Amino acid sequence: MVSKIQKLARKRFKGEHPDLYPKPEPTLLKDPNKKKKKKKSLLKRKNSDPKEPYKKGFRRHPLRVPGMKPGDSCFICKAKDHIAKLFPKKSEWERNKICLLCRHRGHSLKHCPNKNDETMDQKLCYSCGEKGHSLSQCPQPREDGGTNLPIALFVMNVDIANAASGMAVDDECKLKFLELKAKRNYRFIIFKIESQQVVVEKLGSPEETYEEFAASLPADECRYAVFDYDFTTNENCQKSKIFFIAWSPDTSRIRSKMVYASSKDRFKRELDGIQVELQATDPSEMSFDIIKSRAL
Repeated sequence: MVSKIQKLARKRFKGEHPDLYPKPEPTLLKDPNKKKKKKKSLLKRKNSDPKEPYKKGFRRHPLRVPGMKPGDSCFICKAKDHIAKLFPKKSEWERNKICLLCRHRGHSLKHCPNKNDETMDQKLCYSCGEKGHSLSQCPQPREDGGTNLPIALFVMNVDIANAASGMAVDDECKLKFLELKAKRNYRFIIFKIESQQVVVEKLGSPEETYEEFAASLPADECRYAVFDYDFTTNENCQKSKIFFIAWSPDTSRIRSKMVYASSKDRFKRELDGIQVELQATDPSEMSFDIIKSRAL
């Protein structure tokens, strides 16, 4: 620290030798209208102009749209007027997601309720759907050199979504069902999915029995069926109920099970007048005793 004696000595010496301490020149007043120049940073990257050609040594993201920043476009439909969060058909797109673990529609593998440490450690075959081996080690033959599961179940667009979540329904299905409900012309109707639409496979005459109807369902393929059941109540009243049966045997292919399960609700809405719904994977689950108990 400088003491008071030193400050006084310095002041006395400055007064005795003024020539050693020239007066500083007066500073000029700053122009208030003059703008300050910003210092350029050497580390900050310049904003690239999409019209200018790419410079050497600078690589752009291959999926980036020229002139668009991340979040300026929709990655679902590739439109530039909205982002994926505001996609108008996002609910439909989310509803048609398929989980690669449980193969159910409506959620992805990330949000699968069956996901745990044990299931994630097991390998899952995308060809046969069984666990314990991968697609490359699948013992079953593969179609077109790849998976047996159609790519339409994993790619989302409008046509595929309609085909996967709700098949087209042939007009004959509605007409025959109306004849069964109103005119009682048939005892049962069996439907199948063919060429991306639901068609009528077999019509049962009013004289046929329930055993003949059960024998008409294939043992290794999925089907939809409608059965008109007549019964007598405890009050001795004649009544009838129309059963909708979703036949999905365990021996059927996984692809067929997924397609029939995802199209069931849409097809059932087309048949106005269904009173009882029955899901069966085995003949014992749709026996005549079960039909009688569900009708009462």
